[in-house]
Amino acid sequence: MAERAGESRSVASRALNNAPHVSRAKREAVERAVRRLGYVPNPTARALATRQTGAAALVISGEDPSISL
Repeated sequence: MAERAGESRSVASRALNNAPHVSRAKREAVERAVRRLGYVPNPTARALATRQTGAAALVISGEDPSISL
């Protein structure tokens, strides 16, 4: 996608993540490439890259009759 936009991967990444210090022209080039290619971020890939899933876990230990699963 960065190549299609004619930008570096770092510029494309910053544009996609709404980071500062990306010129309007470069941000628009990346946005055009996103629309042309039908790019949709992959949440699993993002979680692997950032080590953040955005999920919470509930762990229940033992048997509690008041909890029905």
